[in-house]
Parts: sequence; structure tokens; C-alpha cells
Amino acid sequence: MLFRATHCGMQENDVLLGEFAKTFIDDFNDAQLAAFERLLDENDNDIFTWLTAETGFPKRLDEDFMNLIIKYKNER
Repeated sequence: MLFRATHCGMQENDVLLGEFAKTFIDDFNDAQLAAFERLLDENDNDIFTWLTAETGFPKRLDEDFMNLIIKYKNER
């Protein structure tokens, strides 16, 4: 999963998701790991627009987990 987070395809996502994963992945519980895996299955352009708040993220994604990533991005 760490490899996938650093090789999404879009460099901006690679950096953000890769650093996020390197920081937190060892502390993720099973639900968070599953939420991250579902996110990594999404389209790169969509992920970018969700994380930059250009558009809201879909309800099918874990709201708490997405907010954790967005908070991480905003604090960097």
C-alpha cells in the first residue's frame, strides 16, 4: 500500500499521499487501511480535486479518513 501511495501516477498525489502514508500507515487500524485502499482505487484527478477541496468527496469514501488526510495536507 505504501508503494501504491507513492506511485499513484499524478506527482502531486504521489507526494501528498506518500508522505501521509509514511507518517501514519504503521498506526492505521483495519478500517483505516481499508479506507486508504479504497481511496487508492479512485481516479487520480478525482483524488486531487477532493484533497484540494475543489470538489467534495463522494459519500462512498470514509469521511473521517478523508478529513484526516485533508487535515494533514492543510497542516503541511
